[in-house]
Amino acid sequence: MLKILIVDDELLARIGIRSLLDWNAYGYEIVGECENGQKAFDEARRVLPDIIISDIKMPVVNGIELIKMIKKEELGIKFIMLSSYDEFEYVREALKLGAEDYILKLEMESETLLSTLESVKEKIEKEAYKRSNTDSQESLYKANISNLSKAFLQDCLNGIITNTEEIQDRIQMLGINLKPENLICIMIRVCSEDDAYKTNKMIKTTTIDIIKKLISEYGCGEVIDIDQGILMALSLNQSSEHYISRLTKNIEILLKNVVNLSVNIYKSYLFNDFKELSKAYSYVIADSTSDNKKFGYIPLEKELQELESAFRKYDIHSINQSFKNMYELLKPIDSLVYNRVDRICDTMIFIVNTFAKKNNINTDTIWEGTDPYREVKQMRHIEDVLEWVNKLNNAVMLAIGNEDDSKRIIMKAKHYINKHYKDNPSLEDVAQYVSLSSSYFSRLFCKETGQTFISYVTSLKIDKAKELLKNTHYKVYEIAEMIGYENTHYFSRIFKKATGQSPYDYREK
Repeated sequence: MLKILIVDDELLARIGIRSLLDWNAYGYEIVGECENGQKAFDEARRVLPDIIISDIKMPVVNGIELIKMIKKEELGIKFIMLSSYDEFEYVREALKLGAEDYILKLEMESETLLSTLESVKEKIEKEAYKRSNTDSQESLYKANISNLSKAFLQDCLNGIITNTEEIQDRIQMLGINLKPENLICIMIRVCSEDDAYKTNKMIKTTTIDIIKKLISEYGCGEVIDIDQGILMALSLNQSSEHYISRLTKNIEILLKNVVNLSVNIYKSYLFNDFKELSKAYSYVIADSTSDNKKFGYIPLEKELQELESAFRKYDIHSINQSFKNMYELLKPIDSLVYNRVDRICDTMIFIVNTFAKKNNINTDTIWEGTDPYREVKQMRHIEDVLEWVNKLNNAVMLAIGNEDDSKRIIMKAKHYINKHYKDNPSLEDVAQYVSLSSSYFSRLFCKETGQTFISYVTSLKIDKAKELLKNTHYKVYEIAEMIGYENTHYFSRIFKKATGQSPYDYREK
């Protein structure tokens, strides 16, 4: 909404202007009323209105002087002047100073006022668009664009971002070299005896450079170093199994010959939609083609999906039951197929860590300070795995149990807000999602977070805007739309109020 400040020395005139329109319905908000130009100047610096509707003749400081004072401060505020029949010379001076238009007091009706406001609004929006377009042409990608790309890809892999259109837009925005055709996830894990990869930064950098150079001959994609190994999200030139096998074989040979690393390589199925990234990633952690051929398939994909769904919904009973189901299904497995089971354990670690990260739960309370992936690697018998699953279930239940009901509700609410903030969820929407009345949820949210619901959503949006302003070349009006603001000028006002700087100044800082 555009902010309006009304300035007139007559109380009845101010009341009359306020009563002419349903301001909010037309996208305007009256943020103040003042009886003279001096008070209006002080208030304007405080509330930063978009438009001032001001009388010309007033005591202390008149409308003409007010325009001069505001222009000197470079606040970018538009003026609509109110005048009488005998004030034409003043009106002409006001227009020379930059007032957008004037309205005769005795002829002012709702239609006249609205038409004048809409004309000024259109000018504000055009100026904001032109400014953002100029700024974006001058701005460059920042040095940490690769970190932003990695964080975005990990959000896709973790299932935080699943909307195809949003993924496509962000890929284009970040310049990520990935197309929605012949997609595949490939995981490279360095054998545990090759500790040099973990301890020698040069070897790790060389390894990733070799992989990047090789995959450019087979298609395009991204290579990121994650806890579980080296992950490739690729778009291949061909889709044949022979073509894919040739790629993975060449990776093995090159890494062995150049940096003397032995690796295991696991690959997902091919897919053609970015929203499948998360599923393919879960698959590549839990499965590998070579293991399937050698040891056979352990049918736990459905159970892993149920476990992930239970965590996502924060359903404690279902989480507990899913772990128990997993335990029962693993019991009859022969120890000879253990090499397949560790992929399942890795998937469980991935699911638990994702849940903990989303809900601000310290993973040390679950893993007791140990590296769970290393612990899984050290297990040699199915009995070890069963004990590990049971221990993990108990640790998760304890970690969740330490959070009281109020905190769990707010965690669930925050998860919903973080996922839907750009759709401008209302307090009523979120209250309904967590099954509480709006009034009770509002009090609870404020108590647990120290912020009102609106403040939290606004802060979240401003943080997202800061990230995009610093690390992308998106125009300001595009960023405003991405985080849920239809009006660029309004977004700029909110941003300046929160940060003390305009979006343009923040980007150039």
